[in-house]
This record gives sequence, C-alpha cells and structure tokens, in this order.
Amino acid sequence: MKAGWLLWFGLALVNGCTRSAGEAGQDRPAHSAITSAGSASAPIAVAPCGPDAYRHEGPDFCAELPASARGKAPMVIENGVAFPDVIFTWTPKSNAAAVAEWKTPKVLDHHHGPFEIWTTEPIPGGTYFLIYDATQHDTAEVAKIPSVRGLAVVEGETMVVRCVVTVNLEPQDDPRAMAASHATELAACKSLRVFGR
Repeated sequence: MKAGWLLWFGLALVNGCTRSAGEAGQDRPAHSAITSAGSASAPIAVAPCGPDAYRHEGPDFCAELPASARGKAPMVIENGVAFPDVIFTWTPKSNAAAVAEWKTPKVLDHHHGPFEIWTTEPIPGGTYFLIYDATQHDTAEVAKIPSVRGLAVVEGETMVVRCVVTVNLEPQDDPRAMAASHATELAACKSLRVFGR
C-alpha cells in the first residue's frame, strides 16, 4: 500500500507541468467544484458529463472518475490535480510545444525499454490513447513500475487538458489481460470534456 501511494505521488510529480506565467500570481485554489449548472460562476449550462462526474473550474472541464478515485479529494499539483490512479494536468493552448508533446505520447527522457501505443481513438475535442509502458528510468525507482495507461488530450477554447489513468502491473502480470480486466477504469479519460476559459 505504501509503495502504491509513493508511486501515485511520484506519477503526480512526473505528469505535472510547469506553471504558466499567467497562473503564477493566482491566489485561488487550483480546483473548485462546480456546484450547480445554474450557478452564476459555472459556465456549463448543461453538464455533458454524468451527475457523479468530477467537475473542475478554471480551467473548466469534467470527467468520469475510475472507481478507485470516486469520493476522494484531489491533491493539488502544479497545473493539475491528482487522484489515486488518475491525474489531470492542463496548459494554455498557446503552449504549443507542450500541447504537441501531449498529442504524441512517447518514451520519456532517461527511460528505456518497451513502450507501445495500443490504441489511438478520436474523442470529442481530442484523442484517447491506450498505452503499455514498461520503460525503466535510469535512476528513479518510482518510475520503474510497468503500467497500462488510458490517456486523453482534449482542447477547449483556451486550455488543453490531459487525463491519465494508470493501472500498475506486477512482473508476472500479462499486460493485455490486465488492460482487458481494467478496461472500464482505463476508459474513464474518454469522458473528458473541456470548455471555455
């Protein structure tokens, strides 16, 4: 269990991105729930996600969470929020280099080993990927655990949001069998919807 939380925290740090100049002076928290579709501060007139979806404001998006994250409070990370097994990060559309990198998943720097994109699927406003990653970081132990990930990158009017659901694998696990048995969790990011602001 301790190793699982360390991995979750490590992935939150690895998947975070740098704060943009426009966000550096923000005083409000990075996340807040949209309380109702009719509230003055909520730009979403009719929620496109289900009634139990996670809703974020600033940037405005919603997504269904995998079972492991439901009912949990998010941990605020730089330009994102993290739940057990799922991380949301965002960047302005003007950050062309980061957006291009998100749209073309690849082996990270200082990693080596098997990396396969099993599925590339269009979703509203973006793309969903199913990825097998058994790469090993040269030094960081937390980044040596193989995984299957469901990853979505969706563009809004001004912001791009990335959602990553991770299923960690044990050495004896068959990756495709694990992906099949966790298909619902891995597909949670397909529900990501990004709105204006």
